[in-house]
Amino acid sequence: MEPQSESCRKQRGTLVSPDEPRRETGVYWGYQVRIAHSMSEIFTKSPYATGYDVTVGTSDRGTNVHEVPNRSYNFNHMLIVFGGLQGLESALANDEKLTVDDPELLFDHYVNVLPRQGSRTIRTEEALLIALAALQEKLQPQVADVEIDSTDLLPKSEDSGIAVRRDVLVSKKQKKRKQVEDTPDETVVDEPSFSKPLPKVARLTANPFADSSEELAKNTPAQDDFEVVSSTTVSGTSHSCADDDLSRFD
Repeated sequence: MEPQSESCRKQRGTLVSPDEPRRETGVYWGYQVRIAHSMSEIFTKSPYATGYDVTVGTSDRGTNVHEVPNRSYNFNHMLIVFGGLQGLESALANDEKLTVDDPELLFDHYVNVLPRQGSRTIRTEEALLIALAALQEKLQPQVADVEIDSTDLLPKSEDSGIAVRRDVLVSKKQKKRKQVEDTPDETVVDEPSFSKPLPKVARLTANPFADSSEELAKNTPAQDDFEVVSSTTVSGTSHSCADDDLSRFD
């Protein structure tokens, strides 16, 4: 990356080989993929002129990784091979160019990176991380890793990814804090709104709990031409009239 000026908000750089950041700074910079059509091509088509000086095979039939002494694998270019769900034995059986029957004979070291794993198989993506962690203390590279302070090489801004100096970040925080303190507090009071009561609406349906006689009296219009007479009075009157005058039966 080119040096960045304070007035420029863009970072400019130059394209380099993917291996240069790893060689110059020791920072992991991704991986490269090489297709091997058979197990023998893993060894014969090495990208290095001298090939691999140390090869390691991983299998549950190998040596316990905890029994391997620390810093015992001295290497310049190391190759670690992982088998699939059926192990390295299945890959060896499908290779027509290799004449050996035991995959342990193909490697300098044959180790079990996870003893007492508790399951029949382990996924390759899981075995990769487990093996790298287990073999970390066993490796002794001929070229020591370059350890530098990479704090200034990493992006520090949460918004744009541009490296921002610490004094600029502090001044921005102080300015923001000052703006918050200068802003007056506005108190908002919610006053309850009182609405006028609505007029009562007459019931459209009859009340099932009301007395039927009272309800009937309310719904019957008043008539002045009729008089309400008790049934005992009517029966007594008709009886007396019948005793006095019987001429209507002639």
